[in-house]
Amino acid sequence: MANEFTLCTWNLRTLYRPAGLQLLCQQLANHRADITAVQELRWLGHGVIDKPDFAIYYSCNEKHHTFGTGFVVSKRLKHLVIDFQPINERMCKIRLKGKFQNYTIINVHAPTEDTDLEEKERWYSDVESVYSKSPKGDIKIVIGDMNAKVGRQSIYRPTIGSHSLHEISNDNGTRLIDLATSLGMVVGSTRFPHKNIHKITYVSADNVTRNQIDHILIDGRHCSNLLDVRSRRGANIDSDHHLVVCKIRARISRYKYTKTVRTKKIETTRLKREQDVKYKYMDTVHRELMKVGERNSNSIGDPDSTWRNLKGVLSTAASEILGFEEKPKRNDWFDDECQKITNEKNDAYRLMQQKYTRGRGEEYKKRRSREKHLHKRKKRSYEEQQLREIASSYTQKETRNFYNQVNGDGKNLNPEPRRVEVRMDSYLMIKMRSFKDGLNTFVNSLTVQCRLVHSLYLYLKLY
Repeated sequence: MANEFTLCTWNLRTLYRPAGLQLLCQQLANHRADITAVQELRWLGHGVIDKPDFAIYYSCNEKHHTFGTGFVVSKRLKHLVIDFQPINERMCKIRLKGKFQNYTIINVHAPTEDTDLEEKERWYSDVESVYSKSPKGDIKIVIGDMNAKVGRQSIYRPTIGSHSLHEISNDNGTRLIDLATSLGMVVGSTRFPHKNIHKITYVSADNVTRNQIDHILIDGRHCSNLLDVRSRRGANIDSDHHLVVCKIRARISRYKYTKTVRTKKIETTRLKREQDVKYKYMDTVHRELMKVGERNSNSIGDPDSTWRNLKGVLSTAASEILGFEEKPKRNDWFDDECQKITNEKNDAYRLMQQKYTRGRGEEYKKRRSREKHLHKRKKRSYEEQQLREIASSYTQKETRNFYNQVNGDGKNLNPEPRRVEVRMDSYLMIKMRSFKDGLNTFVNSLTVQCRLVHSLYLYLKLY
């Protein structure tokens, strides 16, 4: 594995919309982001979502669709995740396995400049607390939307660099510098010379206000591992923040990930739906078993060889006659039409980034609105079709299909994380309690039935 990885931060404004996660993964894949700290997901609760190319760890508000932080880890590094800790909707922490030293990355979303002083003090105190509880031997990084303008004042060096976008620090910027100084960190996003357009991380809706408020802090003794920090204006997810990309030189673990081979499932539902296929399968199995019996008629085989022969006959006949189930598609409603309108919106965004005019800005807004309406309509029609299929399976008493259709969306929503510690929430406790009550009821009813059978046995024995 290479000795570099790409760490990014991005304030998404919202991911609570149709196809939001899919569009985010497309943009991150285009920019080869290994780990991305995201803010303002606006989901509920906390947990892990495992996708083929990315793993999403999130920590959001329990009741309201506000704020929310998380990490998007690519398949290149997701097997190196040691621990994930959801702290609150403004902060979370992830730990990665390294060759010599592990990495602790803290994703933060700071209060704005106009927030009350007490809330600011409380937030910065929480950051210090989370940092102090991290393993001392780890390389620690604090990254995210700091809402802080860091200036170029020489009195703050070497904590800050001389290549910030702003001349003077605001209140949040001064607080961020004090935090970095007290923790022995440096503000790495101000240390690299770039054009001003590559330092901007936030652009207002009227395209007038432009600031550098997303930053990365790294331990001072490891600041040489930070190779570059810059914004990527081409990444678009309808946010007023740009994607900030950091290249980090590191000796990450050389643990080799072994890809597991997916076992194909036999299309067993054809045995119920198609009678001719059922009889053809039975004839094929009977014919093949007769051939095996004729070959082994003069010898007595051991149980293992008999089982292997039987398994081979059943597997071969099933694959030839029944076939295999097709791999279920993800987001079936996101078709070529949705992708086309998304590409048109991205083209309008890139054209607006090259040279902003009022006409280009209005064109981008129109295409963005058209994309959202299409996605909502496609998802709504897809969900209605899914409900009709579930109702059809229920009326036709297809129990297996009905169970898979009802639980198909929920099983991938919060899978059990591997090597990740996530606090058990109240929903899981309620489920466990209801399962325990049901189990006790079943055991009691089984005991009563056993007693009745025993009494009947004694009665029959007596007479």
